[in-house]
Amino acid sequence: MLQGIEREPDARNAYEVRTGNLVEQVGFCRHDVLLFNGSSYNRIEGGTSTDTRISALDLHGAECNDNLFTDWVITGGPSVATNGDGGPGNKVALRAGNTSHAQGDDNNVFMNCLVTNFEGNAMEALPRSSNTTFMNVHVKDTQCGLKVRSLATTGNVCDRTTVHGCVFVNLTTKVFDVDGT
Repeated sequence: MLQGIEREPDARNAYEVRTGNLVEQVGFCRHDVLLFNGSSYNRIEGGTSTDTRISALDLHGAECNDNLFTDWVITGGPSVATNGDGGPGNKVALRAGNTSHAQGDDNNVFMNCLVTNFEGNAMEALPRSSNTTFMNVHVKDTQCGLKVRSLATTGNVCDRTTVHGCVFVNLTTKVFDVDGT
């Protein structure tokens, strides 16, 4: 183990020279992209996510408005989803909203994405998100295609979610899971 740790910088450098790819060192990541606290009018384009722990592309329910996520490839993996306190969590590839935040995410678009081999929901719209659009998303080998959830008991709703031109192949549970409770 110690030998591997000592040789890692040389191996990383050799990889960068050989492939032309730059390696950015990061620690434990729950989200590949997380927009929060008023992040608006952003275009997040052309990325790759592999084996995210919680959510690959996440609008976190705090007035993130008018954002565009486009041309992403999201692939699942063996990591176990955990929530903030280390307990079990749910994996989601593309998420708008958050059940624990009062503010919402409005007028956001996820388009031209591929979600494959993903253990969890490919797409999810949660309270208080509105006008979320999933366009031309290809979903293959996942559990659920789209989960839309509203919390009627608290008055927090998720409304005007649009799915357009999406393809769903080989899902293990449902294409759509809409919950109004």
